[in-house]
Amino acid sequence: MSTGTTILSGISPSRTYALIVGVERYEVDPSWDLPGAARDAVRFAEWLTGPGGVPQENVHLFTSPLEAGRHSCRIPSKAATAQDIERALFIELPRCDGDLLWIFWAGHGYQDRATQLLLPYSEATAERTMHLNLDAALRWLNGLPGGGFHHQIAIADSCRVDDRLARGLTLGSVDYGSGTARSDRRQFRLYATRPGDTAVNLADRGAGLFTDHLLGELAELTAGKGAELLPDVARRLQGRFLRLKAERRAWQVPQFIIDRDWDGSSLFGNRWDDAPVVRVPRLDDAAWRELKALAAEQDLPAYTYDAVLWAFATAECAAPPISTLPPPDHGLTALVQDLEQRQGRSGLPFSLLFARCLAAHAEDPDWGLRLDSWVDRTSVRLGVGAVPPAPARRATAPELHIQLRKSSVEAAYLVDIWLHHDSFDTVWCSKDPLDVPAVQQELGRQLGSLLERFSADGVEQTSIDRIEFHLPFKLLSERVEDWELPIGRRGRLRRLGGQFEVVVRCPEERTGAAYHLWKRKWAWFKAYGGGEWALFTPGTGLPSQPIWLLGRPSVSARLGVELQADRHVPVCVLAGVSAAQLPDALDAVLEAGVPIAVWRRDGPPNGGAFAADAPGLDRALAPAGTHVNLRELPQKLRRLRIEGMGVQPQEQTWEHGLALLWDDPERTPERLRLG
Repeated sequence: MSTGTTILSGISPSRTYALIVGVERYEVDPSWDLPGAARDAVRFAEWLTGPGGVPQENVHLFTSPLEAGRHSCRIPSKAATAQDIERALFIELPRCDGDLLWIFWAGHGYQDRATQLLLPYSEATAERTMHLNLDAALRWLNGLPGGGFHHQIAIADSCRVDDRLARGLTLGSVDYGSGTARSDRRQFRLYATRPGDTAVNLADRGAGLFTDHLLGELAELTAGKGAELLPDVARRLQGRFLRLKAERRAWQVPQFIIDRDWDGSSLFGNRWDDAPVVRVPRLDDAAWRELKALAAEQDLPAYTYDAVLWAFATAECAAPPISTLPPPDHGLTALVQDLEQRQGRSGLPFSLLFARCLAAHAEDPDWGLRLDSWVDRTSVRLGVGAVPPAPARRATAPELHIQLRKSSVEAAYLVDIWLHHDSFDTVWCSKDPLDVPAVQQELGRQLGSLLERFSADGVEQTSIDRIEFHLPFKLLSERVEDWELPIGRRGRLRRLGGQFEVVVRCPEERTGAAYHLWKRKWAWFKAYGGGEWALFTPGTGLPSQPIWLLGRPSVSARLGVELQADRHVPVCVLAGVSAAQLPDALDAVLEAGVPIAVWRRDGPPNGGAFAADAPGLDRALAPAGTHVNLRELPQKLRRLRIEGMGVQPQEQTWEHGLALLWDDPERTPERLRLG
């Protein structure tokens, strides 16, 4: 029996066991055929029983190839059916006296609302989509009585598509019960994809792309050494797939989780061989009373998810997906209660680490200081040691705001210019309406004067990074980012979009119900907008996603209603639509209170067709067309505008001529007039 102190590379091959499954053929439909999955299972079994050194009788192999006998193997295999697989997993393997258990599965996969991976068996049909709930099975294995299988590895080369996209299937709910989770067992999970992603299958080579790279890493290792080095292997695979994504040769990135707890949190960070179990104290009653008083003073603060990410990184753990955290309107205490249910390996509660970072990023300095003091008092009282300082919030540079308001004169506007740095200061206001060329001329004078003043001050941090145009709806078509103003050296003309982040806003349209939706969606973005987000295409997935990618078929009369179905998201719309559809798409965006949007002013490039396999707006903003960092959009578009300078119209792509709506309801100047 395992003593709990085994070094993985020293585990005897005779005490290593495996369950290996590869499903190429399903009864659901011929379209489910997955060439290569059974071969991947055979290749994994051959590594395990070859260089891995594991006796053949310790390996349970199940395959359902497209053609019988297609993938020969020295190890006998059975069909990948529910009865045979579950008998091996829940009856035969638990009877074995082993230290290390490998589970490998190649086939289709879905993810349910609890982020559990569901792996259909070969006899799955539309009416009864029989499957293994991998997460439930691992919970059951963790609760096995006795000391067997001290280390357990589960590898899935499968998609992790939301099960609500499995139209026509009946996946249902599966659980296997469980015993008491043992603190001396370690589980390592390695997925070919992140949640929501699909896995690449190399049908011409009869292999999964992920398995191909994984076996290349394990090829010369024993089973024990491969297990010991698996975290390093997983990190190398992540880096390799990120490069493949950048080269547009893959759209998946592997994910690994070490010792995930019942609620989905990672317990032991980057080591899993024999990491000691750290029991982290919980907040006491005094801490909760003080925290509730602080939480009552404001809604969920900005940079909330950034603080979650920092807390988990500091505790050397994988952060939970945002979808598993309480929604913003549940407030700060609900989020801290969730963090209290998760365990780290640093000996510090996630709640204190999270609060430390939140305090450092607080927009209200006084509130931040009091939250920081709460962390210090609580850590002393709980006896957990000093909580490390968090990185300070990055200072913001001044922004120039220019507002054009309708006037009684046709095609002429009343103009206000403000400088914002902590607060709004009036720079200039027009006495009479101006047409657009006159507005450009005046902006050139005022902006040039400000830049000269900042240059004379000699303060490096005093500069203008962004110009925000507050425009009437019909002026959203004005190419303000292409305005050329005499702000360069010796009065040379410079294009605004190359010198600054240039965004547009539409405050006159933020009224009625749209105003409240706008504020609510922006609050969600402030709190949870950190990190990268997958793109949602209407009609293809779960609509409660922060970024929607609209194509030509997406613009309908009900689009505005669809965009406001969820109170918090989407917060961003990427409108890859035709020029004729653009006014209706923007109208729906404003009606639904969506604060961020990107579109190409002329619609598809070159007059454009919407070729399904051609790079579009998604690929312009995300190299692999799958994930976008929202906070980086203003800077991203500036880079694209610089790269597009000098490109001839016939050579332009989706990356050229982009406009960005960036409408912050908390940064809206009051109407100030000079006396």
